[in-house]
Amino acid sequence: MKIEKSFQKINPFGGINFVIDAIRKSGLLQLFDNELGKRPPQSEYSYSDIIVDTFIVPFCNADCIEDLNEHISPYLSDIPNLKIANSDTVLRVLKSMKTEKVQVKSSKGNVYEINRNEKLNQLNINTLKHLGLIKEGHFYDFDFDNEHLPTEKYDTKVSYKKTKGYFPSMATIEGCPVFFENRDANMNVKTNQAATLKECFKLLKNNNIYINRGRFDAGSYTKEVVEVVAKKRKKSIV
Repeated sequence: MKIEKSFQKINPFGGINFVIDAIRKSGLLQLFDNELGKRPPQSEYSYSDIIVDTFIVPFCNADCIEDLNEHISPYLSDIPNLKIANSDTVLRVLKSMKTEKVQVKSSKGNVYEINRNEKLNQLNINTLKHLGLIKEGHFYDFDFDNEHLPTEKYDTKVSYKKTKGYFPSMATIEGCPVFFENRDANMNVKTNQAATLKECFKLLKNNNIYINRGRFDAGSYTKEVVEVVAKKRKKSIV
C-alpha cells in the first residue's frame, strides 16, 4: 500500500462556489443593491455582500452568523470577488434594516407585538419576479399559515408548545414565500389576522399578482377573515 502525504489545504465548503456563481449569474446582486441603495462611502461591504454572506451560513451547514468568523471564512478567502465580513458587521447591517414593532390588541384586550418589514417584503417579491418564480398578471393558489419558530432570543414569549420563540405568519405561492410578518409566540392566530391578510393582498395587488384559490387552516375560520379573503380570490378552501 502506497501512502502519499498531501500538504494542500482541503476546503470542506468547495461546493459553495457553485452557489455563489449561480447567484452572480442571476443578477440578484445588482437587484439587492438597487433596491436597498448604497451604504455610506466609508463602508467596506455593500448590501449585496452582506446578503451573500448571510446565504453562505445555511449553505455551509452552519448554525448562526457567528460561524462566519471561525468556521467558514478561513476556507473561502481564496474565492475571487467574494467579500466575507465578520459576523459583527453582518449582524449590524441586518439590524440597520429592521423596522419597529407594533402593538395590537386581541378581542379580549390582550396586547401583543407584531413586526412587518414592508421594504424587505417588497424586495422578496421583486426577487421572485426577477427569477421568474412568479409572474405579473397570473393567478396563483395562495397558502397562509403560522409556524412556531423556537428560539431563546431575549424578546421571545412562551408559545402553546411550552417553548419560547416567535409565531410568524407567512403566505406562500407555489412554495415561494410572498409575505412575512413576525408575531409574539403567545399570540392567537386569529388575532389581527384579517389586517395581516389585507396588507398581504395589498402587496400582491400592487405587484399585479392575483389569487385563484386561498387555502387556510381552522385558525382562519372567523367571519372577518372569511370576508377579507372572499373579496380577493376566485375560490377559497378553509
